[in-house]
Amino acid sequence: MQLGMRAAIGGAGAPDRVAAHMYFNLADRKGIDGAAAHRRDIAAEMSKAEIAAALRAARTWLTLH
Repeated sequence: MQLGMRAAIGGAGAPDRVAAHMYFNLADRKGIDGAAAHRRDIAAEMSKAEIAAALRAARTWLTLH
């Protein structure tokens, strides 16, 4: 969840909506309160292609970890 917040606000430079969505998605899967709401909020600012990239990134992360 913290990584999602950092990516969303640009804690390491420019905001990265794809990374934020991915981290919020992973946090939601772990049952972290508020993660789904943050994911929905960030998704409202994203294109379908960006959302698809975030979902692919989350699947890849789950496969590797």
